[in-house]
Amino acid sequence: SVYALSDATATFAASILWTTSGTGTFDDATILNPVYTPGEGETGIVQMTMTASSAVPCATVSDVMFVEITPMAVVDAGIDATICEGSAYTLSTASSVNYGSVLWSTSGTGTFDDPTLVNATYTPSDNDVIDGYVDLIIMATGMGSCPDVTDVMTLDITPGAEASAGYDAAICQTETYYLQYSTASNYASLLWTTDGTGSFSDPTTLKPVYTPGPNESGIITMTLTAYGNGTCADAVDSMELTVWDAATVNAGVDGLICEGSVFTLADATADGYTALQWTTSGTGTFNDAGMLHATYTPSPNDILDGYVTLTLTGNSAGSCPADIDAMMLNISRQTIVDAGADAQSARLSARRRGRFVGAIAVFLPFRCADARFERQIAGDFRPRQHRPYTGKLRRSVWHEGAVWRTQTRQNRARRLHRFCRSFAAGRCGIAQLCAE
Repeated sequence: SVYALSDATATFAASILWTTSGTGTFDDATILNPVYTPGEGETGIVQMTMTASSAVPCATVSDVMFVEITPMAVVDAGIDATICEGSAYTLSTASSVNYGSVLWSTSGTGTFDDPTLVNATYTPSDNDVIDGYVDLIIMATGMGSCPDVTDVMTLDITPGAEASAGYDAAICQTETYYLQYSTASNYASLLWTTDGTGSFSDPTTLKPVYTPGPNESGIITMTLTAYGNGTCADAVDSMELTVWDAATVNAGVDGLICEGSVFTLADATADGYTALQWTTSGTGTFNDAGMLHATYTPSPNDILDGYVTLTLTGNSAGSCPADIDAMMLNISRQTIVDAGADAQSARLSARRRGRFVGAIAVFLPFRCADARFERQIAGDFRPRQHRPYTGKLRRSVWHEGAVWRTQTRQNRARRLHRFCRSFAAGRCGIAQLCAE
């Protein structure tokens, strides 16, 4: 500020001259009422002297007055700054000197911890966050006649990152999972991670697809991290994905048994199941249909049909479908042999080729007939009507030039068995022993 010496007076002065003890200057030191401009940084009490020269021979006279120069208030609100949503800001770079008092105010609706402190702390309101910034104004009152001064700084408010991984879910091991319920906002970048062995289609996107790893099952934690902008903290959220085992079953290789036998399903395998169930296309029974290696007993109808299909079903956990596999159990008919009643000894002619003389066997094999043998029976062999014999039997049997000689009744069964095995590979059905 400047000071006008408007109160100074002088009469009968031939000339006037103003001087000062300070560092300032007068606009015209030879006039009665000059204006004094203090020097840079000049404060305190400054003496002003006015000297007036009288007409000759009168003496020169002078007078003094004192001006107290009060320093101007100086205030600085500090540099502009940026904070994250949810944070408070301390005005640590604000400063002020030569003031009587200070007072902070805001263009928003937040609050100061103490607005009369130069380095106050400001807490933004929700509306400030929505607006994205707020102006903070500091006013310093001047001392003495000095005016008040103000300064402003802008506080930018960055919204905090938000992340939600979505709801917990469950899938089958053979399925993939689309993270459609995940959300995020106010982030610089995203990243999905998992404690499982599977993989994401793109772990940096908001809604990737998760593919379970080989044989991965159980509860898998998947974490979404949203990296904050600026000084904002990262936002992290997780969800749990339950991966259910998918059942796999194998009923085993097809089997073959003889009628009257039972079949243990020893080749069956199963994994990842919650329960097992054997079923049959026939009417036989299992010793335990819920056991993997169950034992099946064919029914008479199964034996008549000659086969039965055994199906194994493995139930899966959760949403996984059941797995089903089947095997075929073939059932061969047991050979029935009747040598006939005891007979008297007799000697019959065996010279006629192609004819059964004495004891003969007529085979009706099940699934094991020898075509050549059937042809021979149908064409070459012409068995006579049988009749009983008594006593020891000694006879010859001709078959295409080969002779089976039955010596006694005791070895008839052994030679008949060889005959059966030769033509039907040991898998004969019904045999009837006849005698001529």
